[in-house]
Amino acid sequence: MNRFSHFSSSAAWAAVIMLVCAGALHAQPGPSISTSYDIYPYARLSNADTSGGNAYLDSAEIRSSSASITASYPVAFSEGRTMLTNEFTYKNVLLEYQGFRPTDTNPEHLHSVEYSATIMHQFSDRWSLLSIMTPGIASDFEGSLGRDDVTFQAVAVFIRAYSERLQVGYGAAWSNTFGQPFPLPVLAVQWNNGSNIRISSILPANLEAWYAPSQRLELGLQLSVDGNRYHGDPDIYAVNNPLVSYSVGTVGPALNYHLSEGTSVGLSAGRTFTRRFEFFDGGKDVQDVSLENSNFIKVQVQIGL
Repeated sequence: MNRFSHFSSSAAWAAVIMLVCAGALHAQPGPSISTSYDIYPYARLSNADTSGGNAYLDSAEIRSSSASITASYPVAFSEGRTMLTNEFTYKNVLLEYQGFRPTDTNPEHLHSVEYSATIMHQFSDRWSLLSIMTPGIASDFEGSLGRDDVTFQAVAVFIRAYSERLQVGYGAAWSNTFGQPFPLPVLAVQWNNGSNIRISSILPANLEAWYAPSQRLELGLQLSVDGNRYHGDPDIYAVNNPLVSYSVGTVGPALNYHLSEGTSVGLSAGRTFTRRFEFFDGGKDVQDVSLENSNFIKVQVQIGL
């Protein structure tokens, strides 16, 4: 991996955990399959070191896109007071390059496979517990798999219903997805006006506001951060234990059209506010690469079974 503004690693993996938490809070009540595709156009490096023989990096560009598919199956226990949701997700990130030297070795296909066990338990009318365990594998799948390909996330959030319209969750999360793992506080907020407006936030990584002009259509504004840490094949890259962390932050309008209960089509677009790569050799930070911000578009489909 070549040496290519700082968005902290801890913030990046915190965003991953909180987005997992967000998915659980908005999960559909029945089995479902969902798929999504997003694309970010070619963008130049915003912090390229063009000294020496690296002048070409001043015009080099990277484009990224990703496709994912998720299957979810919930199971109820204890007369409906406890819900276990089993979720399997596969995601492929494709990185494309322009203006680089033919001899440059850069990551192209990054894969992740995850299983999430989400338990929602209702203690009373006021209190409930959301707990999530997510083991996974994140790799370029070019070499043999090892412990550095394994990722793990855990979340525990106690949710207090202050009214029928307002819920606030207090908890903590842990992950080895980015850098040295350590606990992180989680604050989740959900509010609705009892009719056609709802707002949800998992601070500091996710904020959504939605307005429903009809039963089938929702119009919204979303701010979110996504990313993961991937292990590379040491035989390809010039380090002993290659790791790349990729994160992207976006903000923009969105819409959801509900075809039926649990089945919907979504479209979102807007602008990135961070596009960042970090390259590691094991626990040693080798280099940071930031891309200029760009527009993006994302399409997603969820089918209730």
